[in-house]
Amino acid sequence: MQLVEQIGSGIMRMNDLMKEAGLPLPEFTTEGMFTIKLQRNPETIEKPGHKLGDKLGDKPGDKMKEKTREKVLEIISINSKVTIPELAKMLNITYKGVQYHLTEIKKKK
Repeated sequence: MQLVEQIGSGIMRMNDLMKEAGLPLPEFTTEGMFTIKLQRNPETIEKPGHKLGDKLGDKPGDKMKEKTREKVLEIISINSKVTIPELAKMLNITYKGVQYHLTEIKKKK
């Protein structure tokens, strides 16, 4: 712990976040060059169509897409006359991105 305290507060925050996520704490070495060894959660896997860290069964971007659609619906519930360009600006996505999400929302509703 003494090594960690000497390095800086970022290391302490990283340790806290790793604990919160239920991950093993990083291993630090200072021989020659400062290095950090991080271990991933054994429930994650890398396979075609998935990024490292995705849980089994999740498709890349599914959660982000769902959150974006929730935001679209929330904005529309507040202002039913909002335009696609306004939505794009509020969500920081493209015009076509908004169209895509609206199409997907219509398919599900």
